[in-house]
Amino acid sequence: TYRLLSPVGDELASGTVQVKNETTLNISIDAPMLWSDETPRLYSLYLKCGEEWILQRVGIRKFEIKGNVIFVNGKKDGARI
Repeated sequence: TYRLLSPVGDELASGTVQVKNETTLNISIDAPMLWSDETPRLYSLYLKCGEEWILQRVGIRKFEIKGNVIFVNGKKDGARI
């Protein structure tokens, strides 16, 4: 069982998955609040294992390569490839 809360506490997704040898949880978020040093927005992902709830804080960033320049959250990173 899982629950994903936005940085402001709104529930964005929840559900139950069947755990096998390997399990991947994919959650789509429309217009995510991006994490940066200036705006450290973190989502709260709660995972239930047995009777225990485990909290995992999650930050989302957008990486792009335009030409040979790397952009993070739409801003030039200064790194070149």
